[in-house]
Amino acid sequence: MTFSSIASIFSIELRQHYRSRRTVVTVTIVTFVCTNLSFNALRVTDVARGRQLGTHDQFYLRSIGNDLFFPVMASVSTLQLFLVCFATLLGAGTIVGGREDGTLRTHQSLPVGRRAVFLGHVLARLTVVATVLAIVYGLTLVQAYRSGLTPSLTTGVTFIGVVVVHLAGFVVVGVALSTIRRRRSVVFAAALVAAVGLLLVSLPLSMVSPRLTLIGPGPIFSTLVASLDDRVYTAFQVAHGGGSTAVNFTVVEIPFYASTSAALLSQALWIVIPTVSGLIRYERCDIN
Repeated sequence: MTFSSIASIFSIELRQHYRSRRTVVTVTIVTFVCTNLSFNALRVTDVARGRQLGTHDQFYLRSIGNDLFFPVMASVSTLQLFLVCFATLLGAGTIVGGREDGTLRTHQSLPVGRRAVFLGHVLARLTVVATVLAIVYGLTLVQAYRSGLTPSLTTGVTFIGVVVVHLAGFVVVGVALSTIRRRRSVVFAAALVAAVGLLLVSLPLSMVSPRLTLIGPGPIFSTLVASLDDRVYTAFQVAHGGGSTAVNFTVVEIPFYASTSAALLSQALWIVIPTVSGLIRYERCDIN
């Protein structure tokens, strides 16, 4: 396996996505819906305009500024759920869809290994997700500037990167599931259950022990978003690193299990483990 063979499959798969009417229509609908949800959050929230102190959903805000616009965007639960389901379902169609339309057989006829084919397909789907996010949050930033806000462009780009990495974990979970079953309906149903279950898994884990909270993708995402601004912490970090009142909070020392480093480590594992398991399964399965 070489980088050039992965890049070759990636390029072929990306062109097929671009030419696929189903993919284009799906991406257009998802982009439209997510942009409207994002614009609505920008329009109705007071925090985005700097008129509210204290807590906002899972975040604690030390002071208010226009850059706190990004925790607000991360707190739009409907938007995040929609994006998570989209990313997981997109990943779920990787292998099972390739079997049905014959693209896997075509790609394996090329002088490349199965590993290159698998990774090329995964990267192509991650690129589709990243494109949707760039459009949605790019348009939201433009709308924010038009509304009189001045969020940092650098922070905006970093925020998009954080969301891409967050959703990458769901894409590869979907890909791993697509290597297990042959029926598209079964794989997609399992992907939806997995997407919702992963978002909710942090609650029972935190009840067992606070040290397990950052195993869940939701708290991982919130912690990484909070790290973009030193005036923002998650409620989890405040609870285990300080104290809070209705509108004020203090953070003395955040333990490692509630830190940004722990979140980065957990996020890396959420990407690597499903990718490796899916790759092993794909190398052993029958693609016909």
